[in-house]
Amino acid sequence: MNIKKVTKNKKIVNGVKKFQKAVAVSCTAITFMLSSALTTFAANAENSAPTGIKTNTMNNIVGILMWVVRGILIFFAVVGGLLKAAHGAQAEDNRERNSGFITLGIIAVCFAGTFALEKLL
Repeated sequence: MNIKKVTKNKKIVNGVKKFQKAVAVSCTAITFMLSSALTTFAANAENSAPTGIKTNTMNNIVGILMWVVRGILIFFAVVGGLLKAAHGAQAEDNRERNSGFITLGIIAVCFAGTFALEKLL
């Protein structure tokens, strides 16, 4: 067994774990921010836009922001989940492989949730 190869793989795995933690923290922060925004600006008669005011610019900004969030999810979380699943399959470790697939499932739900939040905002 090549010791240098195992060391490199551990470094990659540690890097992937750091990225996954960073994405989890950012997803949590974004969820709290969006939930507070939805709670604050719930659609009722008091908080609706006054007549004669166009909200196209705000809708465009929200759409762009959601695509940025989707890009971050794809770039960091999906790549990390795929690497974790591939590493687990290579090492024949079912627990690590399954955690990679679970990560992909959670990210898929978050990705779909960004479309729902965009419609609500």
